[in-house]
Amino acid sequence: MSCATSLAEGEVEEMRKLLSPGCGLNHRQLALVRHALKNGLAIYTVESHRASHRIAVQTARTDLESLRSRGLLVRSKQGNAFRDRPDPEIGGKLKELSE
Repeated sequence: MSCATSLAEGEVEEMRKLLSPGCGLNHRQLALVRHALKNGLAIYTVESHRASHRIAVQTARTDLESLRSRGLLVRSKQGNAFRDRPDPEIGGKLKELSE
């Protein structure tokens, strides 16, 4: 079940409110998590994050690693490339992080 199908519109709005600038995530990570809440089947790569925010490769890696370590993204490997997807339980994990 994807995040997009598991969260009702009201729940998505509630999660967005939890994502304030003081929640411990930088503005790029906040944008990615907000996108993930709306698009539960989205795939994120270092390159897509780098290009989206016009940042260095290492910064993109660090952002994604931080989100994985918080349990918000799940990594998989396809061929030689790593891909990150929103954790199916991203809504619950955001609530835990905000407490």
